[in-house]
Amino acid sequence: TLFGRNTTGGSVNFYTNAPTQKFGASLELGIDEHERYRAEGMVNGALSENLSGRLSMNTELGSGGPQKNLYTGDEHGAPNLFDLRGQLLWEGEDLTVRALVHGGIDKGEKVAWKAPGIYNFGAPGFCPELLTGEVIESPSTCSKTAGFATLAGFPDAEFEPEDAFTINQNTPPAVDDTFYGGYLNWEYDLGWAKLTSITAFEYYERIHREDSQSDPINSTSTHYYNEINQVTQELRLAGQLADQWRYVLGFFYEHDSLDQSDGSDLSQQPLPILPPFANQFFAQFEQKFESIALFGHTEYDFTDTLTINAGLRVTTDSTEVNDGLLGLGNLPQVGDEKFVTPCLITTFPGGPIGAPACPFLGPEAPLFEDNRRDNNLSWRVGLEWTPEGTEDLLIYGNLTTGYRNGGYSMPFAGAATTFEPETVFSQEFGVKSQWLDQTVQANAAFFRYLYDDVQVNVDDPVSPLVPITRNIGEQKNVGAELELTWAPDEHWYLRQSAGWLHAVYENTDRVISTYAGPISLEGKHPVNSPKWTYNGAVRYEQPLMAGWSGSLGFDYRWVAKRSLEATGQPFDTVGAYWLANMRAAISSDDERW
Repeated sequence: TLFGRNTTGGSVNFYTNAPTQKFGASLELGIDEHERYRAEGMVNGALSENLSGRLSMNTELGSGGPQKNLYTGDEHGAPNLFDLRGQLLWEGEDLTVRALVHGGIDKGEKVAWKAPGIYNFGAPGFCPELLTGEVIESPSTCSKTAGFATLAGFPDAEFEPEDAFTINQNTPPAVDDTFYGGYLNWEYDLGWAKLTSITAFEYYERIHREDSQSDPINSTSTHYYNEINQVTQELRLAGQLADQWRYVLGFFYEHDSLDQSDGSDLSQQPLPILPPFANQFFAQFEQKFESIALFGHTEYDFTDTLTINAGLRVTTDSTEVNDGLLGLGNLPQVGDEKFVTPCLITTFPGGPIGAPACPFLGPEAPLFEDNRRDNNLSWRVGLEWTPEGTEDLLIYGNLTTGYRNGGYSMPFAGAATTFEPETVFSQEFGVKSQWLDQTVQANAAFFRYLYDDVQVNVDDPVSPLVPITRNIGEQKNVGAELELTWAPDEHWYLRQSAGWLHAVYENTDRVISTYAGPISLEGKHPVNSPKWTYNGAVRYEQPLMAGWSGSLGFDYRWVAKRSLEATGQPFDTVGAYWLANMRAAISSDDERW
């Protein structure tokens, strides 16, 4: 119920180092395999008695990456990133003001995914290894086009390279992004309470490309253009009514605008999907979003051992789509071009399928226009109990409701649709404890989440090529987590953690078409929801010589098998895996080196 957008599971906060009066500067340099380099630095200090400033930078450059691209003969995955951030901090007797501005560019190459084939080569139907999931381990087992690419003169596009680090793509993932933003944060001590204001803005121009079919021809070379503007304002009043009664009252406002133009080039697609005069699917539209919320939170100590906390949040969200144009046509695949030139056929309900979408082909183009408003009241109630005579044991329970606003799916290669809000009722109970003179910490939690009208990305008849967001019914998540940490002395640190999760769709009539035929989502598991997870860390630190110390650490993680699609079929399932890391380091005790 607190801080920014509504959330039931809490939030993760990233705190940027604030300016200080003490002068300081630092530089960190790094070199990685594949000819990649990093540099990060800052300078900080006083500008006057009450004013201090800080300037920080980060850059990542390189000429290679972890993947070998057979199409170009070069390594793929080189970074090309630059970030700059400036801050000012003014500290008065009752008023503190902090201003931050940042900006950067990213023109790097991103890791490309591999797309196994699905067909029998030279014969009709899907290959058996697809339906059993074996094609995931051997991506070249099945053909991508059943032989049509070979007949069309593109034999290299027929099969995916076997090696996990080898690709064969003419448009592997790359970005050309520009971003900047900042905030003004001031806090005023009223004596009886603290008043906080946070005014923030963000701009992001996102130009991405990817090879959706992972091959060396323009069979599904996809281009994304997004221009995003966001402004937010939050006001909070926090104080105490008595020693045992604390509160926070607040107001939140957000305004987003999005210009989007996406398209997928199929001009060399060997399968007869599109006519040659309209060889690209596209989606072009503008969307505006506005959110207004009031929230309150309170904590009251009934006794020295028992505390109750409660919160309310009232939210109104408005979403508006304008100038929506979905269909077939020609979309420039380069730069920041925003417009479809020309557009030939629309596929959304605003006009009949095949209706002219350009003035030179007929009357004024039919555009998709719509808006919606969603209202919600969320609440939270919690108890915290520390048994009499101990400060090392906390037992707690929380009941929380949450909400995700409705919106629109505007896919290229599909029709515009709307989806309703999603709500959730969360129940969590747990214990946090310390033992053996606080050298051992043991935490345990049990939770149960009940979703209604859950929003899920699924395949749908109105969007046959691109998954869209739909309300599919109910979802239930039941799980438990256990964590044990032991730090017996200044040398050793050990942590072990395990999680269990049962997540399932219920009371849904949604049926999805797959390679294996129609599949009902009833009883299926949400994506990326492994039943078991386990992780741990071991670290040892030891003085080496006067003023220097060394450390050796290991961390590891195990994840059970999970599905990447809501239908949970073998060809969409990822097997269990281990991930392990080792780190060795030396450092000076004064932390300067």
